Amino acid sequence: MTQPKSCLNDQQWTRIEELLNQWFAHPFNRSSWLPFNSTFISRSEALLAASIFKRGAKGIVDEVTGIQTPVAQQHREISPPLPQAFSKWNDFFQYLLSSQAQEKETFLVIDRSLANHHPEICESCQRAQFSYLIIDCTEELKSLKQARYIDAVMGPSVRQMIVVGGGICCDLAAFVGGFRGVDVILVPSTLLALVDAGLGGKTGVNHPSAGKNQIGLFVDIQGIAYVSSLLTSLPPQGMHDGLGEVLKHAWLSGQFERWELALNNLLSQAPRDAFLRDDVQSLVKENIFFKRSVVRLDPFEANLRILLNLAHTVAHLVEALCLNQNYRTTKDAPMSHGLAVIIGLWALIRAGLLVGAPTAYMEQLCKLLELSGVEFPLLDLQDHWNTAVQVLTQDKKNYEPGKLHSSQRATVRCVLPAYGCLRTLPSVEHLQDFTDAQTRQIPIEPFLRHLQSTGLFL
Repeated sequence: MTQPKSCLNDQQWTRIEELLNQWFAHPFNRSSWLPFNSTFISRSEALLAASIFKRGAKGIVDEVTGIQTPVAQQHREISPPLPQAFSKWNDFFQYLLSSQAQEKETFLVIDRSLANHHPEICESCQRAQFSYLIIDCTEELKSLKQARYIDAVMGPSVRQMIVVGGGICCDLAAFVGGFRGVDVILVPSTLLALVDAGLGGKTGVNHPSAGKNQIGLFVDIQGIAYVSSLLTSLPPQGMHDGLGEVLKHAWLSGQFERWELALNNLLSQAPRDAFLRDDVQSLVKENIFFKRSVVRLDPFEANLRILLNLAHTVAHLVEALCLNQNYRTTKDAPMSHGLAVIIGLWALIRAGLLVGAPTAYMEQLCKLLELSGVEFPLLDLQDHWNTAVQVLTQDKKNYEPGKLHSSQRATVRCVLPAYGCLRTLPSVEHLQDFTDAQTRQIPIEPFLRHLQSTGLFL
């Protein structure tokens, strides 16, 4: 049985957060020794901070004594479990109760919007006397502060965490579960979470200056449940968000033509009808299998898994700028991650940086943008130029081993793969060369001009 770590107290969390803020102010990467001052923070706390600093490091170095301590490398294998399918929430919950062979103390984290639509989730927890926490899931709240709150409410004796919600909920709560060392079971409630955020064990929270998902862990997820009744209540925007990641997978795998009918059915039918269709169920399963295959070859994002960041350089830029502006679509919806990925794919193709798209592929992107209520240009880039440069400079793909030098700090590493490049997965010994061939280091200012030329920004 997994033994949980003790909860950190407020002073420890504060010291760790302050140290992370110091490190994010510098271009530290996986080749760096991260400095700390043992007068103010203990070595064990500094190592904990280093373990969640997603840019990576060789280790920590005490500025007082000069003693270096390597960061323990993750050698265990991470292999995403295949989701188990259930028709209704109560079917899953009965399975969960029957599997409690070791009497693990269980704690549930539930997305508030989902709890509002599905009261049976909380009712079943109350009947089973399971502790649970309902949280608001927005990008603004996907933070270390919210993680600290979950950790405190969770208590020290929990041995199993069940996370029920969309991608933000999965990322945030599973990060806490991984940090604490408890078993984590995910119940993704959106298409986006099911085909992307719920797979692969990559968790994270945002940092106010360093950007999206800059703090996090790789977590060995113990189980994933695919509960159909949760997906059939998706609002249109939730469906569109998931289709952004599906279209990303379609580009990498070269399967767009084969998936096109199912994609059209997802766009034209209500979720309660669409998810009952055989072609849609096959689409979901194939997307899960595709991402799972990539993750199994490269669990810690050392090479091949970087290609799953297709369109995310633009998407994270769009998210950051729109968040600062409190952007709303014509349907009065905020900029979401899935919508930003759709915009990223559209912009890269329009800019001529991503080539070889089937004609219907671009038509599908444009249809999704229209249905989502997006109008271009999003904003005047000149008013946000310095912020845009900072976001791209801090893009996580810039922080690979040996890749960050003074001459490269004004460039961004962009994933620009050929259509269908992962129709057949490369052999293990060629993963790095293959990945390098699908990415380009582009000067930041010309890259932003490319995006302006598409009409994305003024």
